[in-house]
Amino acid sequence: MKVLFMGTPAIAASVLQSLYDAGHEIVGVVTQPDKSRDRGMKASAPAVKTLAVSLGLPVYQPETLKNEAIKPLLEELQPELIAVAAYGKILPSYVLDYPVYGSLCVHASLLPKYRGAAPIQRAIMGMEKETGITIIYMDKGIDTGDMLLHAKVAIAPTDTTETLTDRLAAIGGPLLNEAIEAIREGKAVRRKQDDSLSNYAPMMSREDGVIDWTKSAEAISAQIRGCDPWPVAESCIDGVRLKLYQPSLVGVDESLTPGTVKEAGKKGLTVACGGGTLLTIGEVQPAGKKRMAAAAYFNGHPIKEKVIR
Repeated sequence: MKVLFMGTPAIAASVLQSLYDAGHEIVGVVTQPDKSRDRGMKASAPAVKTLAVSLGLPVYQPETLKNEAIKPLLEELQPELIAVAAYGKILPSYVLDYPVYGSLCVHASLLPKYRGAAPIQRAIMGMEKETGITIIYMDKGIDTGDMLLHAKVAIAPTDTTETLTDRLAAIGGPLLNEAIEAIREGKAVRRKQDDSLSNYAPMMSREDGVIDWTKSAEAISAQIRGCDPWPVAESCIDGVRLKLYQPSLVGVDESLTPGTVKEAGKKGLTVACGGGTLLTIGEVQPAGKKRMAAAAYFNGHPIKEKVIR
């Protein structure tokens, strides 16, 4: 079966590697254009492009898919199936409908929950206990197509977007291979999604990193971990803006107002949150400096104000 792969970041590269290792006939790889960096520096290639080049696969980086921009490419490559993993743009109908076996998407959630651009981040921030990978037939909607297969992954209390992405990446490719084999053998079973159970996972923004300390320690911990490695949760103490990492729940002190610093020293930074809950921050990063242990930072920067904003 001739497969055209479309994807961009590292999680998609993992899926591509799995397809390649399984021996599929990959007729081409479509990925986003190289990302511009600061003036004087070379543009940064997507992870999928870097892998595809190393595997000797033909790479295509169209600026747009609109107005049938890649129809000539489809006619040249004649894929029988299109496999998509975090490509980064909505695929128009002429692309989705071209292959005889349809277009499959590797989506990083247990659909119909967390449709959209940031399912991994939003699942952590939503304090979910599990998430997973769902293989779907793509249609005109955003992650609304019929489901083929899914696999579950537990979300650990210490998981960040980065660590959870790594675990999901490890199962995405094998699950896609299983779906392709089922299609090849005529054994694929399509299941409609229950739209009443759906929610949306919008793209992350810097506003997602703004902390409201009146929320519970559990909710703030989930926010910090979901925003790691981007956009990173931040707060200000003694006029210094700090990026916050490695949160942990440490108990209750109902005598403290949310946002009050209980401790900033050898045990890190402990802050009162909503409902009297307490949260300790294990690592911080001041602007322009490296990420470091919170204990080390506050040993060198004793706080004056007992409030974090």
